[in-house]
Amino acid sequence: MSLVKVNEILQHAWKHKYGVAAINTLNYETIKCAVAAAEAERVPVILQFFPGLDKYIPLKYIADMAVDMARKASVPVAVHLDHSASYEIALGGIRDGFPSVMVDGSALPFEENVARTAEFVKFAHERGITVEGELGIMARQGRRKGRRSGGRSGYQYGSCTGGRVRGADGMRLPGDCGG
Repeated sequence: MSLVKVNEILQHAWKHKYGVAAINTLNYETIKCAVAAAEAERVPVILQFFPGLDKYIPLKYIADMAVDMARKASVPVAVHLDHSASYEIALGGIRDGFPSVMVDGSALPFEENVARTAEFVKFAHERGITVEGELGIMARQGRRKGRRSGGRSGYQYGSCTGGRVRGADGMRLPGDCGG
């Protein structure tokens, strides 16, 4: 089974009506434990890394460790760089070996976010990289709470421009509790 794309895991889960854990990892130990838990339960898992933690461990190291452990796993394991706050960070994630990245353009005006994400998706797909986009604004405690983008609240738009229209493999829509 081993290393698979995020959308492969999610499509299978959707078809068979089950949820998949996307576990934020920070180091070798958390990656190892997440994979071991998935193997013990015989379930797929998504290993995620938040790029803001790169001051503690470079993205390249975490991507290399996670991809290596995923390849050796006995269950499907996907590796994902979550919430890249800029296109440069997402590009760095691709350069450093992440097979999946999130482009979080939610700080941009909506139309610019959609256009730039679509452009990034084209670039990434040419390299076999899975992309998750983020439309709108997620209200999070201590971050972006109540902020407006482009004069519109993040909860007033987004659902009609789903990922398939723009080519993204996944979309985080306003009101989604992920993060």
